[in-house]
Amino acid sequence: MELLKLILLDVMCIILPLCLYLIYIAYIKTKEQKEDTLYFSVAVLISLILLITFDNLEIFSTNMFFGIPLLISYLSKRDRLSIFISIVLMLLFNNIYNISFFVLSIFYISYYVLYRILKNKKNFYNLYIIFFLLIKCIYTITLLFSIIKTGNETLDLIHILVISCSLQVLISFFTATFYEKSKKVMDINMTLKELDKEKKLRASVFKLNHELKNPLAVCNGYLEMFELATEQEKQKYLSIIKDEIKRSLTIINDFSSLGKLKELEKEELDLCLLLEDIKEILSPLYNNANATIKIPDDEIYICGDYNRLKQVFINILKNSYESRSKKDLIVNIKIKEEENTYKIYVQDNGKGMSQETLNNICKDFFTTKEYGTGIGIPYVKQIVELHGGTIEYKSKENKGTTVIIRLPK
Repeated sequence: MELLKLILLDVMCIILPLCLYLIYIAYIKTKEQKEDTLYFSVAVLISLILLITFDNLEIFSTNMFFGIPLLISYLSKRDRLSIFISIVLMLLFNNIYNISFFVLSIFYISYYVLYRILKNKKNFYNLYIIFFLLIKCIYTITLLFSIIKTGNETLDLIHILVISCSLQVLISFFTATFYEKSKKVMDINMTLKELDKEKKLRASVFKLNHELKNPLAVCNGYLEMFELATEQEKQKYLSIIKDEIKRSLTIINDFSSLGKLKELEKEELDLCLLLEDIKEILSPLYNNANATIKIPDDEIYICGDYNRLKQVFINILKNSYESRSKKDLIVNIKIKEEENTYKIYVQDNGKGMSQETLNNICKDFFTTKEYGTGIGIPYVKQIVELHGGTIEYKSKENKGTTVIIRLPK
């Protein structure tokens, strides 16, 4: 029982510093800092010091795990650390058991030569563990024969050899596997984090591309009509083009940090006047397709970000335009006042959506368009929610779609 306690203590002495090192690795990778290799050397040396400190050096079977810090060093390809630990162990065993340096150097040089041979092999990790433990068992047998006197104790010696070699193989294999798997789990987590970051970056690029298309399309439409326009119309077109360029710059600023929106620039605004501006902006697009936008003629004031709410309604009305069927498109916008909110209904008579499309419409990257990005509606939802509101889609195939936006007063 006492021997078992000592063995468990040895295992803890090995595992604890390695766990602390792995926690350190997890922390610096989360902070995206560079690893300091000194900490690994410190962790391995602490394992060795704890083994020497808490082990009963007079009982050989309890100090059979001294080679594990050396194994971990070689598996991590730390040449200098491995050589230093080898020298420490040679001095230790020479002092305790009076083993000659010649015998000890043969085995420790064998570990190093084996390492140099297998270092660049494809299966280095597994191969080195196998051959290291094989040499370790031969080393253990040699060491035991030099410690225990031969005679009538042959049977006891065989038992000790079998137990000692078996325990060394099991504990060494367990420690090496624990260390390797822990590192792999952290690497997988960091890879997933990088993929998530890449996904966010890609989403930001898609959003930026999607949102810039609208103002650029409007500018292009007015520029095409510019030559045939009267002087009064030209001034009107230039004013709209300037507004759209300003909106484009706002969009670019919003995506300057992985697509995260900055704080809203809220002000008191007339919701119907905003819709009137949007109708005028989209009139070249809608008139070209004999489509109509109907908006209420009231004064409804809310506190919101003018440019971002403009993006919301342009997105919705552009989607209605793109979902038009063979019949003339009619988009009817109604506003109803409730206790603390305004409900804005944007209803069209377009193609509508299937239930499956309706269920997935607010998910990132979901799209039914050939060249769509699946970003517009999630982005609209984000802006509405930043205003403290909600957005809801109702649709039936071949009958049309209704978008219901709730915004606080």
